[in-house]
Amino acid sequence: MQSLEKVVPRKRTQIDIRISPEVKERIKIAAYMSGISVSEYVRRLLIDRADKVIEEFENRTSRSVEL
Repeated sequence: MQSLEKVVPRKRTQIDIRISPEVKERIKIAAYMSGISVSEYVRRLLIDRADKVIEEFENRTSRSVEL
């Protein structure tokens, strides 16, 4: 029997942002050069940045607790 995770697709949410046409064009170019869609390019960037911010915060917090 397949796991429920494989049978039922995960839900996704959407984030809307406002950017200038120039920034949008730069993102489109970067995505094209990376060989991926704009959505995938932005998704990866946001995940990477969020992970870094969380890790930095956790490192700062754990160091302040140790002091």
